[in-house]
Amino acid sequence: MLGLSAFNFINLIVSNFNQIKKGSGNSFLLVIKDKTLAKVAAIEMNFSIKKGFWEIKTATTK
Repeated sequence: MLGLSAFNFINLIVSNFNQIKKGSGNSFLLVIKDKTLAKVAAIEMNFSIKKGFWEIKTATTK
């Protein structure tokens, strides 16, 4: 995709997001939006009450 491992891709988004959007249900999207390149990278996160931490549901580029 971008020449990154899944872990490094998630780390890139978590370290550089510039938008937070409400996802479906109890999820949130951390978004890197670069208007000059018109690219978006996002991860969807759900809070797991049973486990007590945020889980990554999906990560994508658009």
